[in-house]
Amino acid sequence: MPLSQAWRRTGRIDHALEFLDLMRACQRFVLRRMYGSPHYFALIAIADNTAYEAFVMDKLTGHPAVRGLRSRLTMKTIKDEK
Repeated sequence: MPLSQAWRRTGRIDHALEFLDLMRACQRFVLRRMYGSPHYFALIAIADNTAYEAFVMDKLTGHPAVRGLRSRLTMKTIKDEK
């Protein structure tokens, strides 16, 4: 399951709403507002590595609400949040 940290660049509500729509397109997502940096933490699940690369390169990179992006891939889920 890919883990991504994305944080906001603008205070514009339309950018924030577009970003939420992008996240909802994922199979599963959790978006957390954080103390300190990064300001937001996104946990997403996408079908496979190819779909993940397309999502990051075509949707997240360059989005006006995303100032920076750090991406991590999970080797193994030990305990799910459920």
